[in-house]
Amino acid sequence: MPLFLALWTVTTSLFADFRPAIARLALDRDRVPSGGTVRATFTFRSGGPASEALVAFVHVVRPDGSHLGADFVPNLPTTAWPKGGLVREGPLPIVVPADAIPGAYRIWLGWFSPASGERFPLENPDRERGSREYDVGGFEVVPAGTAAVAKPVGFDWLPVDDAGIASAAAVVAPAA
Repeated sequence: MPLFLALWTVTTSLFADFRPAIARLALDRDRVPSGGTVRATFTFRSGGPASEALVAFVHVVRPDGSHLGADFVPNLPTTAWPKGGLVREGPLPIVVPADAIPGAYRIWLGWFSPASGERFPLENPDRERGSREYDVGGFEVVPAGTAAVAKPVGFDWLPVDDAGIASAAAVVAPAA
């Protein structure tokens, strides 16, 4: 047990200022057919820069509980995030497999160190689903060929002033 506490102390001090929170998730559509694509834009509130460049993971949780996943490297590195500012990343494509079953899909998000694999907490404890994964929104998958009117949808977790957002396009890296 003391070893765990010592590791936690080191991790907390290394990333004391990097305390992001998900402020908003915007999706270009609320419904997508199997084989289609939904575009996600993430807005984060930044507590300050991280001491290393972190990577975000996005898990899409299917109705049966299985996960689809990908990572993205933010174009604005976490080492350059402003203290007390907002950072926008996206839109990033989420490709739904052609064999995806219809139903409600959830989007879980988190940050990790590519060097150690360690995950870092977000300042959204009410959204955490365990293992430092945060439920930030969702969309519906409908059968391929279904005529469906898709509408943009947003999930606001914190107030966002669009005038003060730092943004950059992100490079999408497939998960290993």
